[in-house]
Amino acid sequence: MTSRVQTNWIQDGFTLVELSIVILLLSFILLLSIPRFSAVLAGHRLNSSGHLITGMVRYIYDQATAKKRLYRLNYDLKEGELWVTFLNEAGDFVDDQSILARKRKLPPGIQFEDIAVAAERVKEGRTYTQFLPSGLVDRAIIHLRTDGGAQLSVLIHSISGRVTIEPGYREAEVVQAR
Repeated sequence: MTSRVQTNWIQDGFTLVELSIVILLLSFILLLSIPRFSAVLAGHRLNSSGHLITGMVRYIYDQATAKKRLYRLNYDLKEGELWVTFLNEAGDFVDDQSILARKRKLPPGIQFEDIAVAAERVKEGRTYTQFLPSGLVDRAIIHLRTDGGAQLSVLIHSISGRVTIEPGYREAEVVQAR
């Protein structure tokens, strides 16, 4: 009599072919999703830049009214920087050394498109928004843009010093003269 021995093949893992197919599929999915992630990150950096300006405006408005000093939010459009200065007793504008007011650079991929201040649109160089001790503020519209072309408008209101952030490019109606 012959014995019937049954051979059972038990697979303890995946074959190299199976692993290769899974890695290939994951690579295709990742390849398709990377452009979407970069767009999401650029949008996040754009919104973050708008909130940075909002925070600086709130700080300057509070400092100008509390300390009864003339403050400025300065913009360097070429370098993508913004910082705070105030008028000292000697009549000179000096940099505010507070951690909330120090010179900041816009995130990579974000630029100033232009800034509408005092009935003019500044597209290069430097400009500023003034904050008076009385609580009045020069009205300004700061236009930010990503390398991909997405735009954001940051509006500084003259009476309240309040800031509004709007997606897209907001045209200035009539900006009050300085």
